[in-house]
Amino acid sequence: MGDIEGGTALAEQVVGRTPPPDPLGVVYLVKALDTYAPDVGQELLAGLTEQTDTIELLASRAAILARSGKLDEGRALLEAEIASREPAAALPYRRALLRVIDDAAPEQSLEEARRLSDDYPEAPAAQLSALQSRGIWNDLAAARTAVTRLREAIGEGSPAWRTYHARAVLAGDPTDEQINELIIDDLATVLRESPDDFDALVLTARAFRMIADRRREAGDAADAAEVVNRAATYYRRATGSGVRAVAF
Repeated sequence: MGDIEGGTALAEQVVGRTPPPDPLGVVYLVKALDTYAPDVGQELLAGLTEQTDTIELLASRAAILARSGKLDEGRALLEAEIASREPAAALPYRRALLRVIDDAAPEQSLEEARRLSDDYPEAPAAQLSALQSRGIWNDLAAARTAVTRLREAIGEGSPAWRTYHARAVLAGDPTDEQINELIIDDLATVLRESPDDFDALVLTARAFRMIADRRREAGDAADAAEVVNRAATYYRRATGSGVRAVAF
């Protein structure tokens, strides 16, 4: 395991340096300490944030607090920064706040995701953060609204909104026509640009599986088996060629 005490002692020496160390370097150091000495990491961040104020440091400090069972303290740290800034300048801190809540208590993140999407309807970063949260998918209408806003903000030609659109469609009760459109249009567009895109591969497999289930229910077992094989191909691409798809 190595000399943890010696390593943490060396890490503690970093904060007292003048000029202060690079904030991003400290963030990586704290992540390394998080497993074995989270209290030391928190002390490092607290000491450094007295010398320099950056979103990376504050977000890391809030995340460590949340992981150690002090979510309210982590929230308060970021909320204080948000309250002191104009809306445009507060956006990075709002996004960090949502990540902290979603990681520590996803069941509490829905309202924050909704507010972020509503408060910055024309900001792609805000819509992406909302859609990347687990909480917003507990309200399909809110997720679909964020997808529409993202699509309008970045333009029809960008593939970035398409995987979220596909997820929202499949989470509902899509028609066969809608599922086929996702496969040959939205998801295929993403995979042409990024053949190894994990989300697009898994969503394509899910779409084929939905078609297969419907074919089986209609009594066409042979066709259903063929479609299942297509789905399995995409699952294997997503998980690695040596891994058999667990969905079957």
